[in-house]
Amino acid sequence: MQKKTLILGMGNPILSDDGVGIRIVQYLAGRISDENVDVAETSVGGFSIIDRIAGYKKVIIVDAIKTGDEQVGSIRKFTPADLKATMHLSSPHTIDFATAITLAEKYGYELPESILIYGIEIEDNTSFGESCTPLVRDAVYRAADEILKHLGVSN
Repeated sequence: MQKKTLILGMGNPILSDDGVGIRIVQYLAGRISDENVDVAETSVGGFSIIDRIAGYKKVIIVDAIKTGDEQVGSIRKFTPADLKATMHLSSPHTIDFATAITLAEKYGYELPESILIYGIEIEDNTSFGESCTPLVRDAVYRAADEILKHLGVSN
């Protein structure tokens, strides 16, 4: 039986903007008191994410993206299907999210019925620092508001 909803913030909290997903879920954790919603953070990638999301009915993933195509601080929404067009091995040691989902489906993992990914366009993911750049910091609150609205939770 699948559990509730998971909001999963991803990133590295000591690499400036790369920690935006974690900062968003930390902000949300103090604003969501619904026992059907879990809020968690992770710094892992690849297939390890499957272990975090398996068994949930609905998952919202929040992470940094750096496309160079959008204004810094922009919020984009994706589904796993949107990512399959770019599916590839990201290194010899790990796999990307779309590949992980495909493998999990193939091997019978209990995956969420719904996965929504919020990507925040970032500026700096290489400088050590525990705070985001100003435009990304502003996006934390906007993204959190969007997620709360999506869940039907008032803030």
